[in-house]
Amino acid sequence: MERLGSIPEYRRMFEAAYPNQRFRDMTFAHASNAIAGFLTARLAFNNSPWDRFLAGNDRAMTLVQLQGAKNFMSARCSICHNGPALTDNKFHNVAVAQLGPGKGDGTGGLDDFGRGRETGILTERYAFRTPPLRNVELTAPYGHDGAFFGLRDFVDHYSESDIKLRDFNVSQLEPALRGTVLPTLTEILATRDPLLTGVFFPPQVVDEVTEFMKALTDPAARNLTGITPGRVPSGLSVSVR
Repeated sequence: MERLGSIPEYRRMFEAAYPNQRFRDMTFAHASNAIAGFLTARLAFNNSPWDRFLAGNDRAMTLVQLQGAKNFMSARCSICHNGPALTDNKFHNVAVAQLGPGKGDGTGGLDDFGRGRETGILTERYAFRTPPLRNVELTAPYGHDGAFFGLRDFVDHYSESDIKLRDFNVSQLEPALRGTVLPTLTEILATRDPLLTGVFFPPQVVDEVTEFMKALTDPAARNLTGITPGRVPSGLSVSVR
């Protein structure tokens, strides 16, 4: 707050946001609440076709998306992907190849043990938090380390994920990452989530579930330029990509 308070415009804005409170009496809780208010007001994105369907609009989704939703709910996907954000906020090993610089684990320090790194529990190695699925169509790459660039490819990975891990094609990665894939197949499969055992999706089901994933996209999330300020009180540059 001291840094924010050194900028007069921020002081005025905070006091306008919190009437009858002086900036000098505020704590960082006020800043975090302001950030949370912005996220809730501008980045909630709860007007996807799926949201409209749940609200009673039977025409909000295509027939393929509806079939994908049925597949998603009847298969094991919804065990982990549930609730408003479609995540259980728990940790699961879904047999994704290990690549990239790692987090200092394993031989050479190039591995990432995921949840097991934090808990020290061997059976939790390579388990990572279930990601929310809202706007997932727009959030590539996929997997905790970005091993997949296509949404359909990642959906397909869950079908016979042990085989998919063994046959992982490094050519789909950017050249700089191809040599970083670790030979940890046995270790990853040793702690793979039992929920994935026996999971098989024929190509049509993969297509349908992928289309359902697209029905989780709020149109407003496709272009965020409208929420980017032209300037900020600190005077720092604002870049828009």
